[in-house]
Parts: sequence; structure tokens; C-alpha cells
Amino acid sequence: MVGMIIQTDDRFDRFFDNKKGFIIGGGTSLSKISQSIWDRLKNEITIGTNASYELIESNFLVIGDLFFWKAFKNEINKLKSIVFSPYDVLINKNCFVEKQIFALKREKKDYKKLSNSLADTISWWNNVGVTALRIAYILGINPIYLLGFDLQDNHNRHNFHDKYEKKRPYKVEPPYNNFYESFEVVIKQLEEKNVKVISCNEYSKLNKIIEYKQLELC
Repeated sequence: MVGMIIQTDDRFDRFFDNKKGFIIGGGTSLSKISQSIWDRLKNEITIGTNASYELIESNFLVIGDLFFWKAFKNEINKLKSIVFSPYDVLINKNCFVEKQIFALKREKKDYKKLSNSLADTISWWNNVGVTALRIAYILGINPIYLLGFDLQDNHNRHNFHDKYEKKRPYKVEPPYNNFYESFEVVIKQLEEKNVKVISCNEYSKLNKIIEYKQLELC
């Protein structure tokens, strides 16, 4: 199958006008979620990030970096999810796109920019989860529930999987403090827009600034 890179436009803007949705990160807390919950989430609006498709094939998937494309392009190309990724990453020869992918224009100057349309530039500030949060806002999702954004390690484990460790020739320590800062900025921006962001992880560092709610009650 021949792939197709499509420049994003406004077709998805406000697509889910004030409907709840879930963004799925990659933290170890995801391992504690029961299969019955994952089955229920299949009937909800979901935005995944990177390897979250190991747990659920979300409606949308946001992939941020070239490493992930190079390492897992065969898996990505088999997904039914609508995939968003930066244009400058997708045109790299190592991506080998075989499906329809929506290319986002990367904001290169204002890393705090909150865009109102996918036709505009999108800031990719140090964490694909923050970008997914910006995209959820553009899609019109409200409230936004966060799963798997622990922002801390668990016995030296950073993710619910070990896919990265098997592919990377070196160990990467996530800059959790920087992640927290970027989430805090975007969450405050969304609060000013009357968009509610809620944590579904009892142990997330983000619980300092947003409401925590049991996933079973969301």
C-alpha cells in the first residue's frame, strides 16, 4: 500500500464539541488498568501517544519523534488510528510511511503557543503528551481525562512497556521536571478557555494542579 502524507487543515477542528475524551500516555500506572476498563474505553473518544496502541487502538495517535518512527514503523503502519506527526519527521526517509498520516506544522518559535486550529502551527514542547493535550483542545474535547501521565519513575521504570529499552543503544532518563512545567503551562491555558483537565492516576505528579478522579467514575 502506498502511503500518503496529508497536511493538516481544519477538518478536525471542534470535531467533538464539548464531549469528554481520554488521552493515554505511557507511564507504568497503565499496567494497573483492568482489561474491562480498556474495553469500555473503546467506546469513548481516545487520543493515544506513541506506544499506547499496545493497550488500546485509539481513535487518534500522536507520534512525536523520529526515533519512534524508525523503530516501530511496521507497527504504526498497521494501525487503524488517525495518526498525527510533525511534517519534518514524516519526510525523513527512515519513516517509510505506508498509510495515511496527517502532518502537523511544527511551531518553531513560541513553544507555549496554544493553537485553535490544526491548520495552524502546533508547538511540540518536550513531551508528546503535551502536544496531545493541545490537539484534544483543538478537537473540542471537554473534559479531558489523562491516563498514564505519571511524571515520575517507578522502581527505575519509566513506561508500561520495555519497547524503548530494546531499541535504544543507550538509556534515556526522562526530564520529568521539564515535563511537569510544560503540562502546567498548557493546563493553565486550557483553564482560561474553560476546558477541564482531570487526572485518572492516583499517583500522578499532576494531581498537584488538577483534580484526580477514579477512572471507573469517569
